[in-house]
Amino acid sequence: LEVFLVPFEIAGVFLLGMGAKDKKNYLYFLSGFFLGLGFLIKQSAVATVIACLCFILIMQISQKEPVRLFLKRLILFAATFLIPLLILFLFLLITGAWKTFVECVFTRNYHYVKNVSVLRDAYLPWALRQIIQGLGAEIIIFGSCALMGGLTVLLKPRGLVRMLGVVWLAGATFVISLSGLHLRHHFIEIVAPFLILGTMGASDIYRLLLSLATGRKKFFIWL
Repeated sequence: LEVFLVPFEIAGVFLLGMGAKDKKNYLYFLSGFFLGLGFLIKQSAVATVIACLCFILIMQISQKEPVRLFLKRLILFAATFLIPLLILFLFLLITGAWKTFVECVFTRNYHYVKNVSVLRDAYLPWALRQIIQGLGAEIIIFGSCALMGGLTVLLKPRGLVRMLGVVWLAGATFVISLSGLHLRHHFIEIVAPFLILGTMGASDIYRLLLSLATGRKKFFIWL
């Protein structure tokens, strides 16, 4: 299901970044709506939602915007995220399928959620070995690029939209790790922000090499 979820997460994060860049409130509305649709596909979309909420808070603190504007954007984002859920709940109530929904979604998953830490501790070392063996070179290459992208954002930020990539990766990784990175399909949740940071890092490396080739002396002039 993560394969179908990720496009909605990418759309939601992209719209949020455009909203922060262009200061368009309706983009916050659309961002929350797409993430709400993603949540209907799988509840792990909450990882991206939490990351987006953290980004909105960081944006308010760094730009020192009025609290009223911050609350307006926060409410727009959060309220529209809930719209698809409210529509689903209304449909279930009208059709009389609410009891079946609760049983399938909550009751049957109770034992899995209760023992998720046991599963994580048992399978995580094995899962990590499988990933390293299967993607050894790729992890080194893209990991180095992602690290470069993250460092350049943290050491010398290039706008809040660039910071969004770091917040997304950090937030998604933290939340997903709570439910279990031992399951390989959960890694799909962090692929998109990882590749975005990797692309930023590759661009930064290119700019750095170009600046060195042209004889510029300042290390961060390429930023």
